[in-house]
Order: sequence, then structure tokens, then C-alpha cells
Amino acid sequence: IRVHESNAVFTVSDGLLYKTGLTEVVYCPARRTGTLTLPDNVLLIGPYAFACSELSNVKMTAVAAIGEGAFTHAVNLYEVTLPDSVNALGNAVFAYASLSRIRLSENLTVIPKEAFAGSGLTEIHIPSKVTQINKTAFANCYILTALTFAENLNGNINCLAKLPPKAYAT
Repeated sequence: IRVHESNAVFTVSDGLLYKTGLTEVVYCPARRTGTLTLPDNVLLIGPYAFACSELSNVKMTAVAAIGEGAFTHAVNLYEVTLPDSVNALGNAVFAYASLSRIRLSENLTVIPKEAFAGSGLTEIHIPSKVTQINKTAFANCYILTALTFAENLNGNINCLAKLPPKAYAT
């Protein structure tokens, strides 16, 4: 990736395209592999930024929001830990990723539509601040075997009809 030196909007660092100031990841080349550690000043992962990537791990510390489809079809991404700074996820954020496990941010309040649709997710814990789970959040998650809810979870949970039998417990 190359950005003209006079471009005031975008910059390249470590092979990724960022908005100037390195606060938002815009694009990661699909063939990028291995582990990637985002700079501490990255606050936003833009829509489809890591779509179809071959990364096995993305480490983030200060990210507040992850855009629509940001990790969709990420074929080698099996486990993710979202820091507690994350408070918003876009639709289809991990759809059709190879993801088998994820630790969600304790500050997440909504799990949007198709967030994990068709992923390899096998287990997930829903944090207590979640007040809404879209009914298609776990659509086509055929191997999801462990969905646990925080003890005090109280919200609009419409996703259960779309889950495999015996996938959830309170």
C-alpha cells in the first residue's frame, strides 16, 4: 500500500492503511498473516478493514468501536479478546470468520445483527451490560455449543430461536 506524501487524510504504517493520526484502521491487505498488534492510539477499526484477512490474532488495547464486517471471512482468526474499551460492534463484524472463541468487552451493550453469523464460534459468554442481542446475531452458528449469560443479564434477547438446541444456559 502506498499513499502519496501530500495526502493529508491517509497514512501507511506497518503495511496497514490508517486515517492520519493512526486513530482508525481503514484497510489491511487480505494476505497479511500472523499476529498484529495495533498501536495504542487506534480507537476505531473501520468497516471491512480486516475482511478476508489471514491474520491469526489481532491485539488491541484502546479500540472503542469495530465497524461493520470488520473481520468478516477472516479465515485464520480463531480466538479474539476484545478489550473493555470496546463499546460498539458493527453488523456482521465477525460473520463467516473461523472464530471459535471470543471474549467480549464488559462494556458492550448491543450484539448487532449477524455479528457472528456463520462463524465457527463454539462458545461465548454474554456480559452483564448487554441489553440487546439481535435475533440474527448467531444465525447459522451450527457448532455453537456454549452460550452463557451473565447472572444479572436483563434485556431484549431475540437470538435464541436461531441457535442450535441446547446451546445456551443461564
